Amino acid sequence: MKNIGEVHLDFSAYDAKDFYSDGGVEEEIFFHAKAGDLENFLRSDNRFPVLCHLSPLRNFLLEWLPVGKNDSVLEIGCGLGALTGTLLKTGAQVDAVEISPRRAQICALRNRREKNLTIHVGNLNAMTFDKKFDFVFLIGVLEYAARFTHTKNPYEDFLAKCKNFLKPSGTLVLAIENRLGLEYLSGKPEDHTGKIFDGIADYPAPVGIKTFSRLELKNMLKACGFVEQKFFYPYPDYKFPYMIHSDEMLPTASELSHFSDNFYDTNRVEIFSLARAWPTIINAGLYSELANSFLVAASQNKSQRIFPLKVFSNNCPRKEKYQLRTEIHRAAGGLVVKKIARNPLAREHLKILVENSKILSEVYGAAHVAQMKLLDADTAEMEFVDGVIFEDYLCEVLEAGGLESFAGALDFYFRNILRGGDDENFSDDLLEFNLPNRRFEMDVNFRNIILREKNFVLIDSEFLLPALPKKFVAWRAFNVLSHNRLEFLHRHGINLEQLHATLKISPETLERYRAEDWVIAYAIADEYDRAYRKNRLPITGFKFD
Repeated sequence: MKNIGEVHLDFSAYDAKDFYSDGGVEEEIFFHAKAGDLENFLRSDNRFPVLCHLSPLRNFLLEWLPVGKNDSVLEIGCGLGALTGTLLKTGAQVDAVEISPRRAQICALRNRREKNLTIHVGNLNAMTFDKKFDFVFLIGVLEYAARFTHTKNPYEDFLAKCKNFLKPSGTLVLAIENRLGLEYLSGKPEDHTGKIFDGIADYPAPVGIKTFSRLELKNMLKACGFVEQKFFYPYPDYKFPYMIHSDEMLPTASELSHFSDNFYDTNRVEIFSLARAWPTIINAGLYSELANSFLVAASQNKSQRIFPLKVFSNNCPRKEKYQLRTEIHRAAGGLVVKKIARNPLAREHLKILVENSKILSEVYGAAHVAQMKLLDADTAEMEFVDGVIFEDYLCEVLEAGGLESFAGALDFYFRNILRGGDDENFSDDLLEFNLPNRRFEMDVNFRNIILREKNFVLIDSEFLLPALPKKFVAWRAFNVLSHNRLEFLHRHGINLEQLHATLKISPETLERYRAEDWVIAYAIADEYDRAYRKNRLPITGFKFD
């Protein structure tokens, strides 16, 4: 047994055989972990392994799961600790397994102040534990089972072994790529082999690594005794997700059409547009089969754990004090939305969000604002607003009725959401709305407005600012619409400049708005990941191996 800070490392099962390494970059990470400056290293590099091992973007995959301080957790394949810290924050006692001593040391260094972590170094197949666990985690591990489980059915045998570590009421949580994922069908190389269509073609040159389709995974888990299975679908994938759907609440056709996903592993070709393909897949009822990756919670018996139906956050990194998580749960009276501070610094922003809903209720009337209340320092509850997202409505009327209907729908927005008084006209005056009880929500874009029974409801009122011109709010809403539905608008002969022209903004004011928007974005966003982002490649000239 060896200690690094408060963390215990157990080498009793280590046989000096390491199966996986990212090479020299791990030594660099070890150096910076020892020096305690991993965050600076993350922000000054641009290599995918650095981001993959160190980015806090990865925490979102597990932070919402119902793991508590009284639970015992076994994390198999903890690697350099990308997710170990997330599990430790639950207060649970965590036993981690890692086959590589160097990786185990890095994980220990990153969590050296935590008293609830023991790391077991070596091959899991050579280990025994003196207890059963409430949770066993396999995050990006199952696909490697054939490399260290040398049996006729290595994947099933490995899962069966994992089941033996669980209490009868315990839960296995695994994450893995879907070899039939739409991004792989569109040309993304297989994550482990680097070859396009490799998983889809059933790995013609086997290397001991394999991912699975949904049906294959379900059948394999069932054969091992995991009769209770909850499938979740991290989007865009399990490594860097910002939305997680379940079979009970799959994405709508419009939900994935407007995201321009960031990806970090490699420049990639897209044989077809994923943004345009997702609505087709969703309308055909095929999302669960073609999701890019899976997160599965499996148990031998019916679990008493309560899982949300959907979890989502922002699709770009934010500064810590603005990081909230949204969960949709089933409750006795229907559905309920929970807003959760993802760290202690975000608690103040959560309180502001609740207060903003009260202020806007006074301005618009309570029926026009989603009502919220604080449950505790970290959690607020918001009513679930069922209806049509205004952005979707705009696209529907444009498709069905053309430009005239589209203009009429925008007029509804101007008259009802951006109203300041019956006879008020738009003005470039920045002080126009510096009046008692008159504030504008900066982010009243068309996705934050729900139409319900010929009425509207505002949701997610995070940034309520005084002295905010309604032209600026409308200008930002048009920018978001253009970003989300660029191809759709172009198909109907509409561009961003035309939308801006309807506001009659002078060139000088337009420049001022752009400058102000940049200042706001800089204050909220934390786009340290920008240096890691890769490019989409044109299909022409691309060679298929």
